[in-house]
Amino acid sequence: MRLSFLATLVVLFTGCGGDVTEVLIVTDSDMPVPGGLDSLETTVTSPDDEVQRAVADLTDTPFPRRLSVLHDGGALGPFEVVVSGRLMGAPLVSRRARFEFVPGESRVLVMHLVSSCITTSCPGDQTCTETGCRPVDVPPSELTPWTGENPTLGGTSPDGGTPDSGTPDGSTPDSSTPDACSPTAEQCNGVDDDCDGMVDEDFDLMTDPDNCGSCGNTCRGRNDMCCLGTCERRC
Repeated sequence: MRLSFLATLVVLFTGCGGDVTEVLIVTDSDMPVPGGLDSLETTVTSPDDEVQRAVADLTDTPFPRRLSVLHDGGALGPFEVVVSGRLMGAPLVSRRARFEFVPGESRVLVMHLVSSCITTSCPGDQTCTETGCRPVDVPPSELTPWTGENPTLGGTSPDGGTPDSGTPDGSTPDSSTPDACSPTAEQCNGVDDDCDGMVDEDFDLMTDPDNCGSCGNTCRGRNDMCCLGTCERRC
């Protein structure tokens, strides 16, 4: 097992594509860099308990980040992954997954980190994702083939594919609904109000006393300072 952070959007292999057995861990986030997160640590544990870690400096190359995990022999799984977003060395938000390699293929494991997971506690063998808590185990069907582009937060479904074009009940959306974004002042609400392709970018959830850790979480009373996403009396 070999780990390698990749900054480019396309991976070039010198050998035949069918000879590569690889999982590409892709991480995006709604948290600002460097105010919200400044580094990313990924830990991968093999079936025989071999542990490898890789750390990426987000101030050098921000999100999305991609980590290549190459299989170089032994069991195909399960491998356990923990992706941790950090600020000044302290872990703020993390996500877990267990997967198995698909022989001879490059597959994508989406591991986005979102600010709402800072204050979310998932039960047992589950992990916090952009859509809430889900099982840690990721079946091979959710490891989508690598296409040369990093799946980004808001641009993929939970399994790493493209979003469903239908409505939640499976019906077809109303074609009369305009597709164009109408810009308004950015608010902390999980929506791209000003239509610049970013969500809540004007709000630092790590230090904003009116949106501490998550939008709308106001620090009140004596604990009126927001310190690393938590209301404290003083930082």
